[in-house]
Amino acid sequence: MKQLLTTLTVILSFYGNINAQSNFIISRGDVLDIMVMEHPEFSISNITVLPDGTIQYPGLGSIVAAGMTSVQLKDTMTTALNRFLVNPIVTVFVKKIYGETINVFGYVNKPGQYMLFQPTDIFDVIGMAGGIKSMKKARKIVIIRADRTTQDVRIKDYFNNSPHSQVIYIYPGDTLYIKEPKEVNWSMITFFSTLLYATTNIIRLL
Repeated sequence: MKQLLTTLTVILSFYGNINAQSNFIISRGDVLDIMVMEHPEFSISNITVLPDGTIQYPGLGSIVAAGMTSVQLKDTMTTALNRFLVNPIVTVFVKKIYGETINVFGYVNKPGQYMLFQPTDIFDVIGMAGGIKSMKKARKIVIIRADRTTQDVRIKDYFNNSPHSQVIYIYPGDTLYIKEPKEVNWSMITFFSTLLYATTNIIRLL
């Protein structure tokens, strides 16, 4: 029974994803995967919708994609491929949505670019990047908004506030930079201490 429920959940999730994809309007800058069943020569991954709204497809040339849903583009691709294949089965998947990303850099375990579709709390965004390397050492977060305005956040103050304090949200297009802590260069300190000690002894001998 438990296995049956798990299988049903996976199936419903799959069809829910297909439905969400079918209603999504493709835009310039989006990245698509277009697969033709049993025909890898006509399948292509990571194809970007160009600024003019088209995609450059091998063998077919320029095809308008922006403004279409994935289902509409699938139908267009199927019609175009009918010249070369018999009853082609085409699947269009929107792999990456342009502008729906954030950058997380600095003192985190997995810096990089992440997908973000709704305003998200700083804490959750940091979790997406694998967390801060050391909470004890980290001091400051700099948020660079999509409009290039900046906001500084003291980590200790923010994470130690009460649950009712104001939440700071990160939005698609923002950049989060966790400043690297200033590490004490003990080898340099040891070098200069030794040099000072040796210099003092030399002066005493003069």
